Amino acid sequence: MWKSLALIILIFVLIQVLYKMFLSGMLLQALWQLPLSPYKVIVINSSQVPKDLSSRGCDPSLWKHVYDPGRLYITLPCVSVTGVVDAIETEVDGDRHVLIKLDPQYQNLVNTFNKIFTHGDLLGEVICHDKIDEKEALDYCGDYISEVKIPVVGSRVKMSGSYILDISHAWMEIHPVSSIEML
Repeated sequence: MWKSLALIILIFVLIQVLYKMFLSGMLLQALWQLPLSPYKVIVINSSQVPKDLSSRGCDPSLWKHVYDPGRLYITLPCVSVTGVVDAIETEVDGDRHVLIKLDPQYQNLVNTFNKIFTHGDLLGEVICHDKIDEKEALDYCGDYISEVKIPVVGSRVKMSGSYILDISHAWMEIHPVSSIEML
Protein backbone atom coordinates (compact mmCIF):
# COMPACT_ATOMS: atom_id res chain seq x y z
CA MET A 1 0.00 0.00 0.00
CA TRP A 2 2.73 2.50 1.02
CA LYS A 3 4.79 1.58 -2.02
CA SER A 4 1.82 2.29 -4.30
CA LEU A 5 1.16 5.63 -2.62
CA ALA A 6 4.85 6.59 -2.85
CA LEU A 7 4.89 5.63 -6.54
CA ILE A 8 1.80 7.76 -7.24
CA ILE A 9 3.37 10.76 -5.46
CA LEU A 10 6.64 10.28 -7.38
CA ILE A 11 4.79 10.14 -10.70
CA PHE A 12 2.81 13.28 -9.80
CA VAL A 13 6.00 15.18 -8.90
CA LEU A 14 7.70 14.00 -12.10
CA ILE A 15 4.76 15.20 -14.21
CA GLN A 16 4.89 18.60 -12.49
CA VAL A 17 8.64 18.94 -13.17
CA LEU A 18 8.30 17.90 -16.83
CA TYR A 19 5.40 20.32 -17.32
CA LYS A 20 7.43 23.23 -15.87
CA MET A 21 10.40 22.23 -18.04
CA PHE A 22 8.13 22.18 -21.11
CA LEU A 23 6.75 25.64 -20.36
CA SER A 24 10.25 27.08 -20.00
CA GLY A 25 11.54 25.40 -23.15
CA MET A 26 14.06 23.33 -21.19
CA LEU A 27 12.32 20.07 -22.02
CA LEU A 28 12.48 20.73 -25.76
CA GLN A 29 16.14 21.66 -25.48
CA ALA A 30 16.85 18.50 -23.50
CA LEU A 31 14.92 16.28 -25.94
CA TRP A 32 16.78 17.42 -29.04
CA GLN A 33 19.94 18.81 -27.49
CA LEU A 34 19.44 21.89 -29.60
CA PRO A 35 19.97 25.39 -28.27
CA LEU A 36 16.76 27.37 -28.53
CA SER A 37 17.09 30.33 -30.81
CA PRO A 38 17.64 33.79 -29.33
CA TYR A 39 15.20 35.03 -32.02
CA LYS A 40 11.93 34.30 -30.19
CA VAL A 41 9.37 36.34 -32.08
CA ILE A 42 7.21 38.20 -29.59
CA VAL A 43 6.48 41.41 -31.47
CA ILE A 44 5.24 41.57 -35.03
CA ASN A 45 7.62 44.06 -36.54
CA SER A 46 9.49 43.30 -39.75
CA SER A 47 12.37 45.54 -38.58
CA GLN A 48 13.26 42.77 -36.07
CA VAL A 49 13.88 40.24 -38.83
CA PRO A 50 17.28 40.42 -40.58
CA LYS A 51 17.14 42.59 -43.72
CA ASP A 52 19.28 40.37 -45.96
CA LEU A 53 16.64 37.63 -46.07
CA SER A 54 15.11 38.84 -49.34
CA SER A 55 18.44 38.33 -51.10
CA ARG A 56 18.29 34.68 -49.98
CA GLY A 57 14.72 34.09 -51.14
CA CYS A 58 12.86 35.04 -47.95
CA ASP A 59 10.46 37.92 -47.41
CA PRO A 60 10.91 39.50 -43.95
CA SER A 61 7.72 41.57 -44.35
CA LEU A 62 5.66 38.37 -43.94
CA TRP A 63 6.42 38.32 -40.21
CA LYS A 64 3.94 41.14 -39.57
CA HIS A 65 1.19 38.76 -40.75
CA VAL A 66 2.16 35.72 -38.66
CA TYR A 67 -0.65 34.75 -36.28
CA ASP A 68 0.41 34.25 -32.63
CA PRO A 69 4.15 34.62 -33.24
CA GLY A 70 5.03 34.18 -29.55
CA ARG A 71 4.85 30.40 -29.98
CA LEU A 72 7.63 30.37 -32.59
CA TYR A 73 11.41 30.18 -32.14
CA ILE A 74 13.41 31.09 -35.24
CA THR A 75 16.20 28.57 -35.68
CA LEU A 76 17.36 29.83 -39.11
CA PRO A 77 15.97 33.12 -40.47
CA CYS A 78 16.03 31.81 -44.04
CA VAL A 79 16.36 28.32 -45.45
CA SER A 80 15.49 26.51 -48.67
CA VAL A 81 14.69 22.80 -48.84
CA THR A 82 13.65 20.40 -51.58
CA GLY A 83 11.36 17.41 -51.52
CA VAL A 84 8.02 16.01 -52.59
CA VAL A 85 4.65 17.36 -51.40
CA ASP A 86 3.10 14.64 -49.23
CA ALA A 87 -0.08 16.40 -48.06
CA ILE A 88 -1.88 19.75 -48.05
CA GLU A 89 -4.15 21.00 -45.25
CA THR A 90 -6.30 24.12 -44.89
CA GLU A 91 -6.39 25.77 -41.46
CA VAL A 92 -9.11 27.93 -39.85
CA ASP A 93 -6.65 30.82 -39.41
CA GLY A 94 -6.36 31.14 -43.21
CA ASP A 95 -2.99 29.41 -43.42
CA ARG A 96 -2.25 26.47 -45.70
CA HIS A 97 -0.04 23.62 -44.49
CA VAL A 98 2.17 22.03 -47.13
CA LEU A 99 3.84 18.88 -45.81
CA ILE A 100 7.03 17.91 -47.62
CA LYS A 101 8.81 14.58 -47.62
CA LEU A 102 12.32 16.03 -47.60
CA ASP A 103 15.17 14.94 -49.83
CA PRO A 104 17.83 12.93 -47.93
CA GLN A 105 20.21 15.87 -47.45
CA TYR A 106 17.51 17.74 -45.47
CA GLN A 107 16.27 14.87 -43.27
CA ASN A 108 18.13 16.34 -40.28
CA LEU A 109 15.67 19.26 -40.29
CA VAL A 110 12.83 17.19 -38.79
CA ASN A 111 12.69 16.27 -35.12
CA THR A 112 11.04 13.49 -33.15
CA PHE A 113 7.67 15.27 -33.08
CA ASN A 114 7.71 15.68 -36.88
CA LYS A 115 8.36 11.96 -37.13
CA ILE A 116 5.43 11.17 -34.82
CA PHE A 117 2.81 13.73 -35.88
CA THR A 118 3.66 14.65 -39.49
CA HIS A 119 4.92 11.23 -40.59
CA GLY A 120 8.47 12.61 -40.81
CA ASP A 121 7.47 15.47 -43.11
CA LEU A 122 8.54 19.08 -42.68
CA LEU A 123 5.51 21.34 -42.43
CA GLY A 124 5.55 24.53 -44.47
CA GLU A 125 3.02 27.15 -43.39
CA VAL A 126 1.82 29.49 -46.14
CA ILE A 127 0.20 32.32 -44.16
CA CYS A 128 -2.96 34.27 -45.05
CA HIS A 129 -3.69 32.07 -48.05
CA ASP A 130 -7.31 31.03 -47.58
CA LYS A 131 -10.58 32.23 -46.06
CA ILE A 132 -10.08 33.07 -42.37
CA ASP A 133 -12.59 31.50 -39.98
CA GLU A 134 -10.73 32.42 -36.79
CA LYS A 135 -11.53 35.96 -35.64
CA GLU A 136 -8.15 36.58 -33.93
CA ALA A 137 -6.29 35.76 -37.15
CA LEU A 138 -8.10 38.52 -39.08
CA ASP A 139 -6.02 41.20 -37.34
CA TYR A 140 -2.77 39.62 -38.52
CA CYS A 141 -3.65 39.08 -42.14
CA GLY A 142 -5.63 42.30 -42.63
CA ASP A 143 -5.86 42.89 -46.39
CA TYR A 144 -2.80 40.71 -47.12
CA ILE A 145 -3.42 37.58 -49.21
CA SER A 146 -0.48 35.30 -49.96
CA GLU A 147 0.46 34.90 -53.60
CA VAL A 148 2.42 31.70 -52.96
CA LYS A 149 1.15 29.08 -55.40
CA ILE A 150 0.17 25.85 -53.65
CA PRO A 151 1.44 22.78 -55.53
CA VAL A 152 -0.47 19.53 -55.85
CA VAL A 153 0.36 16.47 -53.78
CA GLY A 154 3.19 14.53 -55.42
CA SER A 155 4.91 17.64 -56.84
CA ARG A 156 8.65 18.03 -56.47
CA VAL A 157 9.33 21.48 -54.98
CA LYS A 158 11.82 23.89 -53.45
CA MET A 159 10.39 25.71 -50.41
CA SER A 160 11.96 28.79 -48.81
CA GLY A 161 11.19 30.60 -45.56
CA SER A 162 12.11 30.82 -41.88
CA TYR A 163 13.01 27.52 -40.20
CA ILE A 164 11.31 27.56 -36.80
CA LEU A 165 10.41 25.45 -33.81
CA ASP A 166 6.66 25.68 -33.15
CA ILE A 167 6.53 25.42 -29.37
CA SER A 168 2.79 24.73 -29.30
CA HIS A 169 3.28 21.56 -31.37
CA ALA A 170 6.98 20.88 -30.60
CA TRP A 171 7.81 20.24 -34.25
CA MET A 172 9.94 22.04 -36.81
CA GLU A 173 8.41 24.07 -39.65
CA ILE A 174 9.15 26.53 -42.39
CA HIS A 175 6.97 29.41 -41.23
CA PRO A 176 6.18 31.72 -42.89
CA VAL A 177 6.81 30.23 -46.32
CA SER A 178 8.13 32.93 -48.66
CA SER A 179 8.07 30.85 -51.84
CA ILE A 180 7.39 27.43 -53.28
CA GLU A 181 9.04 26.70 -56.61
CA MET A 182 8.13 23.74 -58.82
CA LEU A 183 11.16 21.63 -59.82
